[in-house]
Amino acid sequence: MSPEEMKKFMGPALAKSAVLSLAFGFLFAWFYGRFHGALWVAGGGPLAAMEFATVLWVPILLAMVGSSVWYMKVKSLQMATCWAWLIRMNAAGIAVGLLMR
Repeated sequence: MSPEEMKKFMGPALAKSAVLSLAFGFLFAWFYGRFHGALWVAGGGPLAAMEFATVLWVPILLAMVGSSVWYMKVKSLQMATCWAWLIRMNAAGIAVGLLMR
């Protein structure tokens, strides 16, 4: 893309990213609100939301580990993506846990 096309592309891309982030946040908060009573960490808060986020992350871990068995050349890239998702999920958990306290 040329620099002018990139400038035209960035506005809608940023708006789409913001909408998707808010949608993920609202869904995460709603699911956390529904399931926070079933978590090991009692009383809610950031630690309980981080536990919930990590439980949601486990299928991503299993998918990354399972697919890296077949694609050995990209295993390090997939594991980096896997750990990046854990960090994102826990950051969302901290934010939701603090806001819903």
